[in-house]
Amino acid sequence: MSDKLAQAMALYAAGNHEDAYSALKICLAADLHPAPQALLAMAQCCVKLEYFQEAAAFYQRAAKLLPAQSHVLLTIAEKVRRTGIENASRSDIEQLKTSRQSIRAGSFDNRVWQDYRATLRRSLNIDEMRMSDQAMRDRLVRRQDAYYALDSQTTHLTWCDDEILNGLWASILPAPNLERMAWTRPAGEKVRVAYLLPSNTSSPDIRQQVLSLAGAHDQDALEVMLIGDHSPEQDDGLASLRHISMAGLTEDEAVSALREADIDVLVDLLGHADGGHPALLRHRIAPLHVALAGHPGPRSGLVCDYYIADDIVLPKRSRGLYAQAICRLPDAFTFIEPTDQPPTVSREQFGLPQGQVVFAAFHPSYLISPRTVDLWCAILQGTPDSVLWLDCESDFARENLRIWMKRQAVSEERLIFTQSAGPVGDSAKIQLADIGLDCTPFNSLSFTHAALRSGLPVPALMGQNFAGRMSASLLTCAGLTELIARNTEDYVNLCVGLARNDDARARLKRAILDKTISRSLLEKRRFVSHLENAWRQMANRSAEGLDPEDFDVSRLQKIG
Repeated sequence: MSDKLAQAMALYAAGNHEDAYSALKICLAADLHPAPQALLAMAQCCVKLEYFQEAAAFYQRAAKLLPAQSHVLLTIAEKVRRTGIENASRSDIEQLKTSRQSIRAGSFDNRVWQDYRATLRRSLNIDEMRMSDQAMRDRLVRRQDAYYALDSQTTHLTWCDDEILNGLWASILPAPNLERMAWTRPAGEKVRVAYLLPSNTSSPDIRQQVLSLAGAHDQDALEVMLIGDHSPEQDDGLASLRHISMAGLTEDEAVSALREADIDVLVDLLGHADGGHPALLRHRIAPLHVALAGHPGPRSGLVCDYYIADDIVLPKRSRGLYAQAICRLPDAFTFIEPTDQPPTVSREQFGLPQGQVVFAAFHPSYLISPRTVDLWCAILQGTPDSVLWLDCESDFARENLRIWMKRQAVSEERLIFTQSAGPVGDSAKIQLADIGLDCTPFNSLSFTHAALRSGLPVPALMGQNFAGRMSASLLTCAGLTELIARNTEDYVNLCVGLARNDDARARLKRAILDKTISRSLLEKRRFVSHLENAWRQMANRSAEGLDPEDFDVSRLQKIG
């Protein structure tokens, strides 16, 4: 035993756990073959200091060196780990406990139900989430419309793909002011198009998409403006564009200010979603209000004349469920923003196994529905030599998913958790996976974007509504319809088949990275040119005094 280790052990024996922890940490970091006694002392220090996850790891290391005591030490490690999770998640656990008691007592308190359902999703409490969603569906089918108030529109879409019920979500909202506004822009003048920026920092991807689109327009043909909640100098980039700030304005003041700006086409990407401006959009601001789907929810209860879509996300058979006119773009309803080449990383850096198929599922927990987890479980059961790699910040959610998967005979060793590393880091690590797994019934659009940029195959289950068809739209545009399944059985078989076929995965990766196959998705200028043609057709119709009407934008063969 070295002098430093002896001093550390003496501190531990004296009950000075904080100093012993610091000293042992240095010793153990420098020792490739630590003695089990040192590991156990470190584990005890961690317990005393309530570093429970660290304590569990040291007990596990000691168990490998002490076979005779392995079972006892691993049992202690598991108990310590669980204690750490419960301590860290005490607020969620208490929230669930009190909410359950209130609901079982027959209370209908909006806040209680909202907190309860949000906590279930945040903590990946799969079975209880499933029961709660079914209870919600039953009440909505019986037209107990008060229950719509319990979920935001985004949350509602993560479990409900019934478009009739989805359309009724806005029944709880005040009616919008649908009075028409005449087109007054003289022929030959530039059409004024204004983009609404997200109202907070919760939608950075959407904000960046808005800024990117606004900056790509032909400024000689259109006058493009940005509308935000803060002062213009805070809007990064695009200094040449006019900025309209709603900072400090009341709803009525904001409406008046925007009407005075003489906007022709108001473009909104978020609708009722977090970061959107639903209160503002209940008012007529411009002759034309257009929804561009940064968020796929219906614009019920809002002033909206046109909804930008494509033939996949909104096929003509779904037309009757939308009050707005549908403008279908020829490629896809969105585009993929090209990015710089991410740094090279290795599987070792992320604790990923060599020689096993890695399924990646980097999604926010609120998108991971019970139906999604059912599919992931079936895929893992069909591919024993595979692991599932997930983004998950919450230890409580990780533990709940481990327990649920274990009940379905999927061992916890096959779940590998990571945390978001930011846009650049996530783009780098996604290249290490073999297959991407999407969410249903609300697709994870940002994940599919990132996967296709990196050459990662992402099979898609064709959903029943816009939110569930977004990934299929991107795959269709990229010429990858072989990755689209029409039902859950085919989806599972498709994913399992790809996992078993190395050659097929390699071929798909080459196809995805082939810029000729993904040209229409990666060319922002192409997407913007189609949008500009859409604005012109809408403007011409409005100038003639005609009501909005469905139309398809013609595909441009050559983009100038």
